[in-house]
Amino acid sequence: MSGGKHLKAGTRLKQFKIESRLKRDGFGVTYLARDCFLDREVTIKEYFPLEWAARGPDGRVGPRSATHARDYKWGLKRFCKEARDLARLRHAHIVQVHHGFKARGTAYIVTEYVEGQSLAKELSEKEPWSDDRVLDLFDGLIAGLEEVHKKGLVHRDVKPANVILRSDGSPVLINFGAARQEVGERSRSLKVILTPGYAPIEQYSTNRRKHGPWTDIYALGALAYKALSGRVPPGANERKEEDSLRPVSEVASQPVSAQLSSAVMSALALRREDRPQSLAAWRKLLPPTVPDSRQRGQEPPWRPWRLRLAVASAVALAVAGLTWWIAVVPEIPETFRDDCDGCPEMVVIPAGGFEMGSPTSEEGRRDAEGPQHQVTLKSFALGVTEVTFDQWEACVRGGGCDGYRPGDGDWGQGSLPVINVRWENAQAYVSWLSAETEEEYRLPSESEWEYAARAGTTTPFHTGGTISTDQANYDGRRVYGSGLLGMYREQTTPVKTFARNAFGLYDMHGNVWEWVEDCWRDGYRGAPSDGTVWAVSGNCARRVLRGGSWIDGPRFSRSASRFSLAPEHWYDGAGFRVAKTLD
Repeated sequence: MSGGKHLKAGTRLKQFKIESRLKRDGFGVTYLARDCFLDREVTIKEYFPLEWAARGPDGRVGPRSATHARDYKWGLKRFCKEARDLARLRHAHIVQVHHGFKARGTAYIVTEYVEGQSLAKELSEKEPWSDDRVLDLFDGLIAGLEEVHKKGLVHRDVKPANVILRSDGSPVLINFGAARQEVGERSRSLKVILTPGYAPIEQYSTNRRKHGPWTDIYALGALAYKALSGRVPPGANERKEEDSLRPVSEVASQPVSAQLSSAVMSALALRREDRPQSLAAWRKLLPPTVPDSRQRGQEPPWRPWRLRLAVASAVALAVAGLTWWIAVVPEIPETFRDDCDGCPEMVVIPAGGFEMGSPTSEEGRRDAEGPQHQVTLKSFALGVTEVTFDQWEACVRGGGCDGYRPGDGDWGQGSLPVINVRWENAQAYVSWLSAETEEEYRLPSESEWEYAARAGTTTPFHTGGTISTDQANYDGRRVYGSGLLGMYREQTTPVKTFARNAFGLYDMHGNVWEWVEDCWRDGYRGAPSDGTVWAVSGNCARRVLRGGSWIDGPRFSRSASRFSLAPEHWYDGAGFRVAKTLD
């Protein structure tokens, strides 16, 4: 067989067309490809273990020789099993599997193409990171790995090269190492799959029963060590002979808090029994994202739903030298429902103007939240709550929503917000609702969403400068500003569990990320100033979500926080609420 070591650009695999080779290692080949049916870029991984496989002139892959046939078939079976395991994972911080199939004598896994820069490149080009930046990164990585461990899986290859930072700064884990390691253990030449410095001592053994969450925790500790100090820890096999690992606080060029240094070193314990045995246990050792002295801060003394705005055609407020205005807002906004089975409760959002985005001084801010700019909006209606499972079921019963019934994570349905829905599913729901009511329902624009979330405030949250888990459902093991540590509920909560904002809206902070209509952009330069959807010249292969979720820390629940996903992506932290155009 002599057909080369990778497929040529232009090769067709079912509905996919190979565009280029991204990576080649001893286990297989990774390609950038185009899904010609859905017209989107994807990543395709091809099973091609170099020691056992060869490619023929027709592009087919098979055993290198008869003596390799048994090993080749054995590895192929494990590759396919890993594809099925990964397809069970639905999380914003885990690469999404779209498809898998056998062809040309081998097998292929099709995943989302994650645009962004590898963490390895980011760390090589910039100075060591601060404590807060590392903790911000770990908010996403730990949340993603918790989902992996919940499914009884282990990543086994966490390292900077296997973390992609999206344009909004959020991390995505790629390239799981389970099948690759199994093949490596059976092969003579694939031992190089272990990455020195990031692989714990148990990965040098063929006894996989020693692997568990603590295996990934070691790798996370090594990743933190590298980010904070610029150095990769010594390999675990070297440390077994003579442990020369020094505390990260001693080798870093900038100050590292004693609590963070201690947590990193606990993750890097050589014996697996000496490490935290779960991510939940390790997370308790990590410091909050602000100094401990802030944890005793006071709750905001006011309640936004009691906010009174003058009953007049408009109110002018001076905010940092800018004008913020809003039309008449009653103290307790009236709600309405259109006439259909399961129609959502709506509230009229008054016309007005606000400054969209966050100031550079706001804690947790990302570049994609700027520059701040003035937006003036017409009145529109918005769902009082996120769309619930009951409301979604009404759509399915009514012949809409493509008959799709999303999973509920075994949390129940009813008044819980619907989860595991794609942007495209949300579009199917508003199409059904519009047909049922003969009204114009849709997803809100991004500026409409932020205007409604702020409800007349200019602070990070409608609750003020901070927020608590008595006010929203987020990961309370993190704090914001002068806030307190709180609960981590580990799932969604029923809508209307917490107090509403001044516009009468519930759960604008936390619970589930909410799809909006807009295409993603890295910032607001050139953004519309009239509240309309920004869909021209953006990256419509990704759509915007707002509001944070039960999985994320409070900084992601800020009114200005933004996130993006491919419209075909779904997971248990994403839902939506509907908007309605008014005459």
